[in-house]
Formats: sequence, C-alpha cells, structure tokens
Amino acid sequence: MIPITVPQSLSKITPFVRRAEELDRIRLHHPECRVVAYYCRNYAAGIAFTIATTDDEMECLDKILAQIQPCGESITGVFTKVESYKICRHFADSKFSKADAEDRLGHADKNVAKLFYASATFYEMLTQFHTNEDEEGGEEEEEGGGEGAMKEYGNEQEEENNRRLYAKHRAVQIL
Repeated sequence: MIPITVPQSLSKITPFVRRAEELDRIRLHHPECRVVAYYCRNYAAGIAFTIATTDDEMECLDKILAQIQPCGESITGVFTKVESYKICRHFADSKFSKADAEDRLGHADKNVAKLFYASATFYEMLTQFHTNEDEEGGEEEEEGGGEGAMKEYGNEQEEENNRRLYAKHRAVQIL
C-alpha cells in the first residue's frame, strides 16, 4: 500500500497509521499483524473522525477508511471483539517485553527506544476495546465472548496504561 500523507493537524494519528503501514510490510510472516494493523487504522480513523474538518483532513480520513474496508469484514467476521483484543494485547506485550529485556541487559539503543515507542502506541490503540463496555458487553456474550468477557480484560486497563507510560518514558530517556 502507498503510505498515507497525514496532515500536520492530524499528527495525533500519525503513529497509528505508521505502525499499521509497518505491519503491512511484515504481515506475510506474522498473520496477527493483519489484525493489529486493522485496529491501528480503526483507532486512527476514530480519532480523525472527531477532529477532521478541512478538505485535507477529510481526504486523509477517507484514505484510512478505504484501507480499513477491505479487511474489516474478514477480521470482524472471523474474530470476536474479545479475540481481537487478545491478539492485539499479546502483540503489544511481546513488543514491550522484547524492548524491556534488551533494556535490562544494558542494550538500550535507538532500536530499543523505537521498540518501546511502538509498544506504547500499541497499548494506546488497545483503549478502543475498553470504550462503551456496558453497551457492547451483552453483544459480546451472544457472540461467544462468554459471561463477563468484556470485564475480563477490562481489569487490565490500568496495567496497559502503566506499560504505555513506562514505554514512552524509557523511549525518551534512551534517546
């Protein structure tokens, strides 16, 4: 896919769009990347939708939505929200753990800082799974999420936030 040019006024979504583009390049070797890329774009689109007003911003949003649409049904039709969350959470955890392990071994360099920053982006993207829990909880139970499935991972929000903040902090410290 051709990289999307994100207007400066939508800079808040740039990390999510860039992570999705990076994942697109490696998704053949790691199938979970397709799911994570979809949700990175979905999160970016949600943010852009609330703040986009100019023609450039709306064009950017349209391009993101055009990239989401082809894979949206194949992902949401195969995985429940809980399953998608678990895939994305595992991915974020693996990136964080890799960066943390390298850091603790004393190998804190630019690549480790980038890995911490990427993991922070993935943890922030996970917040989309924690919104409107009360409205969507019943829907998930019907789809096979199980009783309390939304609450099961809702308890992990604080840990995700702490890891996100720590990852950003370490990335800044290292650089």
